[in-house]
Amino acid sequence: MKKTILLVIPCFNPSAAGWRGLSQYLERLTGLALRTAPHLEFQAIVVDDGSTLWCEPPELEKDRPYQLVRLEKNLGKGGAIGRILELSHDRYDLLAITDFDTPYSERDLLGMCCLVEWNAVQVCIGDRSMDSSYETSVGPGRLLFHRAGRLLVRTMIAGGFSDTQCGIKVYSYPFVKKIAAVARIRGFLFDLEWVYIALKHGLTVARWPVAISEKHQSGKWFSKRYFKCFFELMHIIVGILSSKYKTSELQILLKKARLSHTGLGDHSKNAEFYC
Repeated sequence: MKKTILLVIPCFNPSAAGWRGLSQYLERLTGLALRTAPHLEFQAIVVDDGSTLWCEPPELEKDRPYQLVRLEKNLGKGGAIGRILELSHDRYDLLAITDFDTPYSERDLLGMCCLVEWNAVQVCIGDRSMDSSYETSVGPGRLLFHRAGRLLVRTMIAGGFSDTQCGIKVYSYPFVKKIAAVARIRGFLFDLEWVYIALKHGLTVARWPVAISEKHQSGKWFSKRYFKCFFELMHIIVGILSSKYKTSELQILLKKARLSHTGLGDHSKNAEFYC
């Protein structure tokens, strides 16, 4: 039985080289899936987050290996992905997210999808810190900032996960719809918020070691974005302290899934769910 993966790729001010690289990446991903996991089917959506310097894709619309959705204004990365979830139907099985410049291997993305599709976990996040070459690829200032930030986030919010901001993630689709419904952050730290919500409600989260390709260009380590991240982090902490993230729907969905996987099937309707 075919399972469909909604692959969402946010972009902002894309380049012609970026479009070419993305098309080649999706072709390789599709070919790899056909050879190794033919029961999985990707439907890619590129969501333009209100670009101010727009570069039109080179392919004609009928030839594109993706659907293009353009937002009228910038919502932030989390807001753009959330908008796609709002617009999409519920026939998908998984949600996958990757960056527009495709810095992560298609093999990693497919492997993460298989892990979630096997029902081994509900969430799988890429982890760059498991690659020994990652810290040597960034400058000392950025590295110091990342280490301090990760220590704070890992200890207070992320349940020991050190790289919640990695740009490649895979979610079980029914669960991520519930996660997005209670999420409050639309900017850069939406990843951290989603992981926290998943962990808070008992979902199984796995990390997958990934390496970044040489073509990936990181932003400046000290910029306005980090001030925004600070306020987003404070917003998350306030939400945690005020119990804004509690939802019974995720816990009920998880218990139903576990009952189904253990062969209890329809008897789950007789179970009591405690939140």
